[in-house]
Order: sequence, then C-alpha cells, then structure tokens
Amino acid sequence: MIPKYRAYTEKHGLREVRSMYWTDRGLYVTLENGTGAPIRVKDPVLIRPTGAKDIEGTEIYAGHILGLDKHRSNFVDFLPAYGFILRPCNEILRNNGRFYPFTPKTISGRRITGNIYENKELMNE
Repeated sequence: MIPKYRAYTEKHGLREVRSMYWTDRGLYVTLENGTGAPIRVKDPVLIRPTGAKDIEGTEIYAGHILGLDKHRSNFVDFLPAYGFILRPCNEILRNNGRFYPFTPKTISGRRITGNIYENKELMNE
C-alpha cells in the first residue's frame, strides 16, 4: 500500500493519487477523478501528507496555506534536511529563506485557507 499522496497538474488540478509507477519515461500516477475512472499523468507534482490536521480536522499536506487570520498566513513546505516546515506566504517571492518548525504548537489554531498551487493570490498577503 502506498501512502496517501495528492498530486497537482495544470490540466487536472489537485487530485488524490490512486497509484504510481516508474517507467523509462518517468513517473506516472493514476489520479481520482470523481467518477472512478483513472486519469494517468506523467511527471505530476507529488504532495506529501504531514500526518497533522488543522483546527477543523482536515488533513494537512505540503503546499497547504495555513492561516490564523488575514494577515498571518504560512504555507507548509518540505525540506529533506528539516522535514516539514512553515514559511511566511508573503516572503516566498522575496526568497529570504526564513522558516519555522512544523510542530503542534506552530500549527495550533490554524485552518487550511488554500494551497500554493490553486490559490496563488493568497501568497501575497
């Protein structure tokens, strides 16, 4: 059994991953499309689950934007050397490298307000 991943593609948006496999042409995944028929895509952006939930009980994935209020939002990222981290949304464009640990304390009271793939407008707040 594979871990529960999500994948993002420009054409299909954000979807649940049903299966994934490698070929000599790259990674392919089969996505849920709501009707049970699979969608096969090559080279999607795979999104890892964190194992944590937001204030409403929704599972948090890398790429989710978590907000306390309109002015304090962070997005979840994954760095191999650190694991899951929180980055300020308004600093992604500045690329200054500031981040915070992803812990129960740092995500306490936060809710998912969007994701970095489909809600780019939230990244400038």
